[in-house]
Amino acid sequence: MEYQRRGKKRVGPSIEAQREPSPAHSDAHTPHDDSTSGHQYAQMGGGAQTPLGQTPPVDQQTILLTTLQTLTSLVQSMVSNQRSQASPTGDTTAPPKEKATMVSFKHFMSMQPPVFTGDGNPDKAEEWIEEVEHIFEVLKVPGGDKVNYGSYMLKSDAKRWWQSTREIRFADQQSISWKQFRDSFFGTYFPTHARNKKMQEFLELQQNHLNLEEYITKYRHLEVYCLHLYTTDEAKADKFVHGLRDGLRGRVMSSRPRDLDEAVTMARRMEEDWARTQKDHQKKTTQHTHGGRMPVKHHHFAGRARPYERREDRTFRRSRPNHRVTSHRGQ
Repeated sequence: MEYQRRGKKRVGPSIEAQREPSPAHSDAHTPHDDSTSGHQYAQMGGGAQTPLGQTPPVDQQTILLTTLQTLTSLVQSMVSNQRSQASPTGDTTAPPKEKATMVSFKHFMSMQPPVFTGDGNPDKAEEWIEEVEHIFEVLKVPGGDKVNYGSYMLKSDAKRWWQSTREIRFADQQSISWKQFRDSFFGTYFPTHARNKKMQEFLELQQNHLNLEEYITKYRHLEVYCLHLYTTDEAKADKFVHGLRDGLRGRVMSSRPRDLDEAVTMARRMEEDWARTQKDHQKKTTQHTHGGRMPVKHHHFAGRARPYERREDRTFRRSRPNHRVTSHRGQ
């Protein structure tokens, strides 16, 4: 051939490849034997055949299922990471209720809460409640634990009172709220007549002989018994101002405070100004009395003339004869 004569080899399909019929032609005319054919096929679910060694086509249902599994694994991993961050030790198990309660009680006792014995003094009863509630607020004690913690600090007569009250009044209750405990406690140790006495004391409160800070402290202590009578800021400020002493009342009133805090601030500032003025006035009065000069020191000289005495005068008095005064009235 011409290619062979020129010394070049012709590149083209082999004779066996040219003679091999195509799969479509074979399927259409003659039966196909997988064992003798040059290619092997895999039977698909839909009846289509795919040559072995090649990736079969994936339907949409399989793709969706794989995507859902991947998203589920991702969400579980994110939740696990968040729990690990919330717990520095990596322990995501919630602590038992008993363990958490004991720790909180230990914290409560570390604050050294006061003891109440029930001595019958209403002021001490109220002070005890205030101190215990302040500890509850600082430690964020759960509501269900307040009665247990607070009643633990009751001793002597107060402890016996609570045991009796719990068995009689709250026998049918599984849990007791702090409000119920507080009402029962005040009903026994801070009864109505004691509260009415405090209310009357507040209504008649005047500064009088008290200094300003003592008056403010007493006002703050007693005002809680009359909150239902003085419901506005202006009313509270007006009650405070009218209780001040005469010299201070007018100056604070002329400034027209809008609430109690503002009235207290004005009273303190004016009290400081008045004290400073009095001090300056006293200093000026002292200087005016002494004429602005240092007082003269007196020295005692035994048998000698003082430095500011004239010797001539002293000698004259000593040598002067005694004169007798004669009355001439009878003549």
